[in-house]
Amino acid sequence: MFKNSPYIKKNNQMIFIKLIAYAVIAMVTTMVAAQHPVPTTKITNIVVAGATGDLSQRYLWQGFFNLFVEMESVYHHLRLYGATRVNEVEGSILLKNILQDCVSCSKLTITPVPSNCDDLREKFLSRVHYKQLKTAEQYRDLCASFAAEANREHAEENGRWFYLAVPAFAYAGIAENIGNFCRPTVSNTWLRVVLEKPFGHDLESAVDLSDQLSKHLQEDEMYRIDHYLGKTGVSSIMPFREINQQAYERIWNKHHVEKVEIVMKETLDVKGRFSFYNKYGVVRDVMQNHLTEILALVAMEIPENITSAEEHCLKKLNLMNRIQPISKHHAVIGQYEGYQVELREEMGMADNFTSLVPTFAGVSMFINSPRWSGVPFVLVSGKKMDRKSGYVRIVFKQDTFCVNDDGFENLCRKKQMIIYTGGTGGTKPMLLVSRTLPQPNIPAGWKTSDSFKEIKYFGSDLKDFYHYSPPFEADAYTSLLRSCFFGEKQNFIGSADLMQSWKIWTPLLKGLEDTIPRGYSGGINNGEILDFVSQTYGCQFVNVEEPFFDGRHEQNVAFKKSTFRNEFLKSGLKSHVIHALALDIYNSSVYSINERGSFHIALSGGKSPVPLFHELSMVESFPWEETHIWLVDERCVSFDDNDSNFKLIVQNLVDNVDVPYMNVHPMPIQSVWQNCDQIQSNYYDNEIRQKNNGRLDYIVVGVGSDGHTASLFPHSSALEEDSKFVTATATPDGSKRLSLTYPSLNAARTVSVLVTGSDKVDILHKIKGGKVDKTNLPITGVSPVSGDIRWYIDDEALIG
Repeated sequence: MFKNSPYIKKNNQMIFIKLIAYAVIAMVTTMVAAQHPVPTTKITNIVVAGATGDLSQRYLWQGFFNLFVEMESVYHHLRLYGATRVNEVEGSILLKNILQDCVSCSKLTITPVPSNCDDLREKFLSRVHYKQLKTAEQYRDLCASFAAEANREHAEENGRWFYLAVPAFAYAGIAENIGNFCRPTVSNTWLRVVLEKPFGHDLESAVDLSDQLSKHLQEDEMYRIDHYLGKTGVSSIMPFREINQQAYERIWNKHHVEKVEIVMKETLDVKGRFSFYNKYGVVRDVMQNHLTEILALVAMEIPENITSAEEHCLKKLNLMNRIQPISKHHAVIGQYEGYQVELREEMGMADNFTSLVPTFAGVSMFINSPRWSGVPFVLVSGKKMDRKSGYVRIVFKQDTFCVNDDGFENLCRKKQMIIYTGGTGGTKPMLLVSRTLPQPNIPAGWKTSDSFKEIKYFGSDLKDFYHYSPPFEADAYTSLLRSCFFGEKQNFIGSADLMQSWKIWTPLLKGLEDTIPRGYSGGINNGEILDFVSQTYGCQFVNVEEPFFDGRHEQNVAFKKSTFRNEFLKSGLKSHVIHALALDIYNSSVYSINERGSFHIALSGGKSPVPLFHELSMVESFPWEETHIWLVDERCVSFDDNDSNFKLIVQNLVDNVDVPYMNVHPMPIQSVWQNCDQIQSNYYDNEIRQKNNGRLDYIVVGVGSDGHTASLFPHSSALEEDSKFVTATATPDGSKRLSLTYPSLNAARTVSVLVTGSDKVDILHKIKGGKVDKTNLPITGVSPVSGDIRWYIDDEALIG
């Protein structure tokens, strides 16, 4: 009866209109949603193994909080699990207390600090859960929960991130469990595992560790972290080079750079770290990793795209392949006084336990590339130094001559670039570039300031530099955690360049195993004791006084005298003494050729100098073309006789170097060797006088057990020769010889006396007092008039 009712007709019309309206609204809503979708929440699961350790407490938890705050603003949730081998109850309580102490809004790196930071902190703490990870089943259960939790929250699992803040020996076992149970099954969910150094102890152990890890993890899943790469000064090197290619590329090479210094000095001692440090020392702890990575950033070719991890790694590896392996001759090492006592106390060692682990090292490195060939990269690091400092200093060659005195106020000033890599604390600029160099472009946000103290920066005033500082100094671990989160592998260590680094450093580490480090007091009391000279051929300390370990004394460290007969003394292991003498000869040759155009050296025969000949023959940069080789003495035998000094020198030196034939001067005994009289000596005398104004630049002699030197024997008439440079003489048994005399020896610019072997202890004891008795002890008559005498004595000869 209501079928045709006007009310019903009107009501149906209203319903129809509403349905159309709802459909339109739904359609519009769908269109708007398509254009402006509600963000899908993403979850990254983070597992920190070693969650209660020192590293986690000092750096990681605050770093993850910094990242958490940043990610929360973009609908990306971080869910964190702190893991150790301790049971759930004890571990949960311990972790909770640690987080309360080490996570703080005051250390937040985001600027400005969010007004709701306290709320975010509480939210972060609620997202951290403790898990015991001791068994395979526990890894399986934890990782199985990741996908389940994401599904429950209708979220997308972005990645699984494991940070192994545990000793390296635990890596393989954890990696196995990760590989077996924690690899994501969804293709767009990534897996990343962060590994802390040390990455091995040498090349062999690094290869072994890498092989173990590669069984369970792919190379792109491993992020080997070096926290120094996260420091603002270090991470700014490549961007700075990129934006300044036009200004600096033409001078960033061997033609303009004199040297590069890469330094990390610490004032702290090793207390509390002996269990680690005494196995590794300063070379493994700092130089093989931190400083080598900085060297790569300074010296490698600039990638076309510096954000490309693949390009960066390729350029870096190309450079690493060109770095020369380092021998012990390219390093000086030291150990601070008190290290032995502290070690014994902390590790419970016996009172007579001695460690040769260095706490200081200076190393010269060279790169065989067209850009850097011949430029020394000097790496220095040490504990208990005068101040805490880390920097890269690039010293450019100064080839400008300023005629007017005021020129030294501009073009003739030093040319250097300084980048403080260890942080400045706002007390000084982070980047300084001499005003004699092009004014640099600077990274965004960097600025100059006039508020810094007018202190000297490597001999120059602040006003001599363009100087800049970053807007803030980022926390290194926070920077690298962020890089890992976004997959920026160029800020981490790849396996290929890691192995190449160990190939570079392992020869040095092997060579230093029995090397005695120089003692130093520590702090400002170090003075000049650790200053060293860096040459192409090697390094040596400037100050000759050094410590040695003598088991015959109650004290483990005694001190060698720095002089012998009141003259220069270099002592130590035989190989070290030989190397030091070879380095001295090399330095003298360079100086002599620069001053006089040639270098004249006389070498003695016998077996003692043979190792020296071998050492000299390995010096690739020795200026042999300008060097003349003379003999100190010669037996009256033919040159092909095995007793011939000339034959000995030819076989062990001349045949192995590129010295011109006409620059080798044998004593003239070959044709009439049966006579070997004054005629031959006069000929050699005249030849010496005609060359180099009759003055030899360098003479190497030895000491016989009877005190003879050259072929000047006790009570010989040759000792009375006061004018001739060469004389005929004889041994006590009557064997004829030719020999340089006192007039020629004492006219030399330098005479070095090489003494090795325990059979020389008695004779050294007789002559050490300084008394001159050339009749009975001919060596005491050697005293250059306007030159100097230097003693090179190994420990066996000096102390038996």
